[in-house]
Amino acid sequence: MFKSLPRIKRLLLRLLACLALISMLLWAAFELAVHQACIPPSLLADLPGTPVLLDCRGRLIAELPGKEARLQFPVSSQDMNPWLLRATIGLEDRRFMLHQGFDLPAVAAALWSNLRSGRVVAGASTITQQLIKNARPRRTRSLGTKLDEFFTAIKLERQWSKEQILQRYLNLVDYGNRFLGVEAAARQYFGKSANLLTPQECIFLAALPRAPTRYNPWRHSAVASARYQSALLRHGRLHPTSSRVSPPSGRHPTLSHGSASSRRTLLAGCIAPLISACSPALSPSSPSIFSASHDMRPKMPPF
Repeated sequence: MFKSLPRIKRLLLRLLACLALISMLLWAAFELAVHQACIPPSLLADLPGTPVLLDCRGRLIAELPGKEARLQFPVSSQDMNPWLLRATIGLEDRRFMLHQGFDLPAVAAALWSNLRSGRVVAGASTITQQLIKNARPRRTRSLGTKLDEFFTAIKLERQWSKEQILQRYLNLVDYGNRFLGVEAAARQYFGKSANLLTPQECIFLAALPRAPTRYNPWRHSAVASARYQSALLRHGRLHPTSSRVSPPSGRHPTLSHGSASSRRTLLAGCIAPLISACSPALSPSSPSIFSASHDMRPKMPPF
């Protein structure tokens, strides 16, 4: 028995050496995949924003919608209500400030939920992964695209701060009705800027990106209201001391119907072709028309 001890020890040393070698190879393959991941070029450029037409007195005449966005007005995170940042993180990615682009506990929980139900009922995409997805042209969802977003998100987390990632996400995400970004959504749904939103309105908007078409508050008010109540309950579990976000009634906050903006957009649809025909230099994509483009360096408010 004692004579076999050296042999067992040699086997254990060989096994440990093999495990160490496999771990090094896996780590090298992981780092290579992250290095080769390509950050979408659109994230490296400023957001264009929605061009607008002003009269000689500086008053708004029309907003010129683009192919991707009906309205989009990029703003700094300093110009957003801190409740909006907190609510978005709580609803979309509650460990956002802790992980490095992927959330292993969320992946395990989603996998367990999907296995129990026998179908896909939950996802585990982080805010960073969603930003990568939104910044790329739409493509068929597959395991390959998920892995690509996974490695690209890790690379982006190594190059950008959390403040930059969250700010770009909130300026790029779809809130329904082709309103991209929280400033456009706040103006259209509540008739105010994102920094003037109430806590209830912040939670309402933060709940929309999960399924902006299904939760469209102008078309599916009851569904949007149910989603809002669900978001309030989740927020209450995450922040039990936040009593001032308790809704005064069962309905979601009062919405604006954006009629003035709709008229301006309709007017823009008639004016834009005339502008492009008369002067190509003043086309809606031209920087000579006032646009909401900014080079923003965000500073996050405390959570």
